[in-house]
Amino acid sequence: MPAGLVGEALAAAGCKEKKGLAAANVLYDSSGRSQVVKWFERPRNPACGEAVEAIFACALAAPDEVPDTEVPQTVAMLFDRAYLACVDAQTAAAPFEPSPETCAEGGEAAGIVTAPEIVKQVPPKFDERAKAARIQGLVVLEAIIATSGCPQDLRVYRAPVYELARSSIEATSRWRFKPGALDGKPVKVHFTLTVNYTLR
Repeated sequence: MPAGLVGEALAAAGCKEKKGLAAANVLYDSSGRSQVVKWFERPRNPACGEAVEAIFACALAAPDEVPDTEVPQTVAMLFDRAYLACVDAQTAAAPFEPSPETCAEGGEAAGIVTAPEIVKQVPPKFDERAKAARIQGLVVLEAIIATSGCPQDLRVYRAPVYELARSSIEATSRWRFKPGALDGKPVKVHFTLTVNYTLR
């Protein structure tokens, strides 16, 4: 999405909440457009809910990341002002497109890519309902670590229950990274994030 679009949509709808999360299972078509959106968490504020619906309807999957058209993807959107500012800074600086520096013929990486390194890690909160039900386990998320060090396009790959997935998204969105590099130059890198919830 263009830089600032999420913030502008929230402001135009009159959404004044400083923090929040919306999540849905989304089925995409082959062009990356969302076709079916089944909500399992929406903002309680009607203005925020309206804005989030519009954002999900307009959002496109990245050109090289069109998901399986048969399998719904769990998509979450944070509207935390600090997170949006970090994502917007990266989007404005580097729109999502392949570049000659990061791709060789056939889309293969043209050099050695170093993995991102975590420089700030916020611990997740163990959801009280999950804890009371004695649910534990590993949450696996996929993200793109931007050259700004922000995790973008957080997607839940696996989670024992939604409540732990939500806690993980809220925490990992605040993690910051030393970005990955290709031949010494910062590049966006696909990265797997894991959060382990263990009962004591």
